[in-house]
Amino acid sequence: MSLRIDDPEQPLSKSLGILANTLRFAGDFEGALKAVRESRELAQKMSDRDSVDRTLALSAALWREGVILGELNNVSLGRPWEAVPLLQESFALAEALARRDPADYTSRSYVSMAGRELGDILRGSEPARASAVYDQTYRRLEEVRHNPKARRDQVWLLTGASYALRRLGRTAESFARIEAAFAILRDVKAYPAESVQLGEESDAALRALADHYADTGQTAAAIKTYEELLEKAQASNPEPKTDLRHANGLSRIYRDLGNLHRRAGHAAEAGALDQRRLDLWRYLGSQAAKQSVHPAPACRGSDDLGTADIACGQDRPGGLSHPKKLRILRLFLA
Repeated sequence: MSLRIDDPEQPLSKSLGILANTLRFAGDFEGALKAVRESRELAQKMSDRDSVDRTLALSAALWREGVILGELNNVSLGRPWEAVPLLQESFALAEALARRDPADYTSRSYVSMAGRELGDILRGSEPARASAVYDQTYRRLEEVRHNPKARRDQVWLLTGASYALRRLGRTAESFARIEAAFAILRDVKAYPAESVQLGEESDAALRALADHYADTGQTAAAIKTYEELLEKAQASNPEPKTDLRHANGLSRIYRDLGNLHRRAGHAAEAGALDQRRLDLWRYLGSQAAKQSVHPAPACRGSDDLGTADIACGQDRPGGLSHPKKLRILRLFLA
């Protein structure tokens, strides 16, 4: 059966986007990039600025290619400079739709997706620009009333903005954004909670609070907050041995909490966390060797205490060579 590109009932572009996401979190970054670029090219061919559905499809395809290339603190190819123009275009398309319909949540959700990722990438090198993106995106979500999902999305924007504002020397405003994020989490009954899912809003808020304490010289408070996050994340029963996102999330906590203990002179605690991180990646490396699939090497360059522990892609879908496997472990443990 052939698929017609112009047939809305056969969303080939969307299907390729879903495939790309699946490949990404399976560790096949080059396969993911190939699929997402095909998805984006199809969406561009179908694009029609007068069609809401086709404009949103293109915005989504651009966004997905951007996060595969360079999403901050998550599984990506570690090429954020290539992601920026894609996310900018995705943001502009969704923003144009939002301006046309003041009551439409869907277009604002796409503004939120692109604005969050664009702000996250920019905040390390262009904090003023990142702050403006976060604020504009936040205002769009403010236009949506009585929508818990929009409220949760605002948490990401508030916590992201806290990093940009601290880089601009606006420490009090930075802390106020974090407090506002926790207020939303309390309102939607997401926090306090017995457990925290890695990669969810409460995870982002606790990390932002801990990083704020760390950046402002409050090491003991930062340690306490990261320890709370680690305890609650473990209570959610993560599966780091089978899910790269969980592995990355836990590994970042081990690394950042270990660095804080080291800063405080707690050598034993820092060493224990380093060992947990090492054991995790050694296990994943051994399992990957059996399957000829390996975790992707890490790239540095984030503004945060916690950069992604998985970034940069494989050179081929079949896996990495043994020397590259060793390089992976060296980078993870750097």
